[in-house]
Amino acid sequence: MVWAAYIVAILLVKILIFNSKVNISLHVERHGNNDRTLVMAWFLFGLIRYTYDVPTIKFKGLMQGAEVKVKEEQDVGASQQATDSQQRIDANTVLHFFERAKKLLDQTISLTGWVRQTLTHFRCTELRWKTSVGLDDAADTAITTGLIWGLKTSMLGMLFQFVRLDTRPQLDVLPAYHQQQFTIDLTATVQTKVWWLVVATIRLLRRMRKLGLNKKTVRQVLASRV
Repeated sequence: MVWAAYIVAILLVKILIFNSKVNISLHVERHGNNDRTLVMAWFLFGLIRYTYDVPTIKFKGLMQGAEVKVKEEQDVGASQQATDSQQRIDANTVLHFFERAKKLLDQTISLTGWVRQTLTHFRCTELRWKTSVGLDDAADTAITTGLIWGLKTSMLGMLFQFVRLDTRPQLDVLPAYHQQQFTIDLTATVQTKVWWLVVATIRLLRRMRKLGLNKKTVRQVLASRV
């Protein structure tokens, strides 16, 4: 009876873990010369958290590129681990990344179906996207505002063909007449189940094996940071 109770308890814990929800939140800000990108993921009711924060991006010029500060945090219960790093991104860094990414895409072109199938199990629970744009000429500002509206609706229309929308999007494109301005405030949160991420990973590994995908190429691309 004791072993049976242990087995039942273990099964219940596994069911709880696999049926728990994974939340992924993206926050992007751009105000003048200040940029920030923040990605957060958490599951098991917030007991396990991961944060990827890019608080500052300093552009040094076309040749020198940009300096990017990155902060990563991992929280597991009461345990916390944080790392800070600073990276320099220049033209060569970007070119190398896209060369490696192209090699990977050439080998994974048939994975489009997997991506679509995976996205259908995600739900968007929050979406706020505010943009303000301004040019010296009022007519140019009005035209640019309309173009950004069209770009936003097209991008989101394509995305929500696959991702289920469980919230009312808050979208704004505000014209700032007779001034040079471009600001972005974007907050989006998506949600899925742990068990589906496990299934999607297994399916991806199977497809990679069928394609004979070069694991070294994958590691090179994933190790490249832009």
